[in-house]
Order: sequence, then C-alpha cells, then structure tokens
Amino acid sequence: MHRARALLVRLVPAVIMAAALAGLPHPAAAGVEGDMSLGVDLPGGDFASFAVPDGDPGVCAQACRNDGRCTAWTFVKPGVQGAAAICWLKSQTPAATASGCCISAVVRQAGGGDRAFPVPSLNGAAVDWCATWATDCGQGGADLFCRTQGYSRASQWNWAYANRTWVIGSSQFCESAGACGALRDVVCTASAGGGGGAGLIAVTSATYGANCGAPAGNVTGPLQTACNGRATCEYVVDYTVLGDPAYGCGKDFSVTWTCGAGAPRQASAPPEAGFGARVQLGCTP
Repeated sequence: MHRARALLVRLVPAVIMAAALAGLPHPAAAGVEGDMSLGVDLPGGDFASFAVPDGDPGVCAQACRNDGRCTAWTFVKPGVQGAAAICWLKSQTPAATASGCCISAVVRQAGGGDRAFPVPSLNGAAVDWCATWATDCGQGGADLFCRTQGYSRASQWNWAYANRTWVIGSSQFCESAGACGALRDVVCTASAGGGGGAGLIAVTSATYGANCGAPAGNVTGPLQTACNGRATCEYVVDYTVLGDPAYGCGKDFSVTWTCGAGAPRQASAPPEAGFGARVQLGCTP
C-alpha cells in the first residue's frame, strides 16, 4: 500500500503532460480532486466496474469511499473501453503505472482482516455516535457497531451529523433534522470470519411466536444487532421492541446461533416470553 502511494506520487509529475495531451481533465477541472492522480493506472485487483456517463471521476471516488471492500479505484476516460467512461473498483492496490487512459486514487489500506464502513447504517438509519442513549459515546458506539458485524472492536471512527440515527444498545431512533450524532469512517478490526468467528456469537435465526404461527426467523435482525460479535449475551425478550406477530396468543421465543465453525446452539423461553423473559447466548466453553 505504502509503495503504491509512493509510486503514485513519483509518477504524477512525469505524466501530467502526457495526460493533458491524451485529453484527460486538468486538475482544476470539475470533478478532479486533489488526491486524484492523473495519467496513472492501477491495473488488476478489480471486484466491480460500472459506466460513468457524465465522465466525472468524482463518481468513481465516491463509490469507492462508500464500499468497505474498496481500497483504490481507476477511472478510464471515455472512448478507451467504450463510448462512456468506466470506473474500476479494487479490493487490492496494484502497482501504479503511467497511462494516458486513466485517473486513479488510493482510498484506504487493506489487509489484516479489517473492514472499513464509510457510512455505517442499521435498521434503515445511520448508526448513532453513542452505544446507548447519550452514554458510552465515540469508541463505545463504534465498538458496539463493529461487534454487530462480527468484529471485536473499532480501530478508527469519526463524527458526523445525521437526521436519523439508530442507537444500538437502547434500540431507539434519534430523529432530529441535522442534529443527531452519527458514526462515519469506522474501521472494524480483528474479524474472526463467518459472521461471528471463533469464540464469538453469530445469530442465525430468532423467532418470536412460532407456537402461534409466526414465521421462522421473524426477529433475527434484533438478535443479531444485540448479540453478534460477543462472547456472551443476555437478551431480554420485550414485545414492545419486537412487536406482536400474533395478537391474543401467548408467544414463545427461540434463538439459534453459532460460535465460529462449531455446531449450532439454541436457547428458548416459554409462552408469554415477550413480558421480559431472559435468554442466555454464549460462546464460552
């Protein structure tokens, strides 16, 4: 990664003239930002590509920033690979080469099992800055988000404002135009793989009211949010959080999870579980 960055820096002065002759935009042109390297290609490492009809390399840059898999990108000017410009997103950072066809940039470092979440979201909202309502903020909120994704902690996080955020630990929404604190640019680290990894909970299914005809897995999401990525988790079943899938029927509760490559584990609570029954999930021996 560092070698690629250094090569990009060395190549830019040498290729600016060639880029201009090839018809690439001048750095001051609309859509070309200061961290973009004109006349530079990063061949290989692609995981996605798409056409950019308006020819704006900023579209390519934003797509890479918004995808945690993306470490770098190359924008190929119109007429080289078709009538429209093409954006190539890369999960690796190949060695840079001088080429009049392209504009490129390195966005983030890959490796080590880390994953970047430029704009974390859950339940259709940005992730709140705090783990619980107005408490355990910053690192606490970022760490909790990373655990819901099967990672052990956050190694990087930043602040942003949002109109609507989801407070993971409190299962609440903050809704205030431009005034809710949200996480951005979160990097989660120490992934053990497989959603929860060795020694960490990965909920595969949770059902509230199966005995009353509710569909299997109808509350999997809330359980994953609360427990994924933890070694132990006590979950309180609350119908005011989960809703009522079968009115007038005393509902049971069940959850299935795995611990890395181990066999599935299960826990359950009898009917009327929604009135505060507690179930224990764990990956301890």
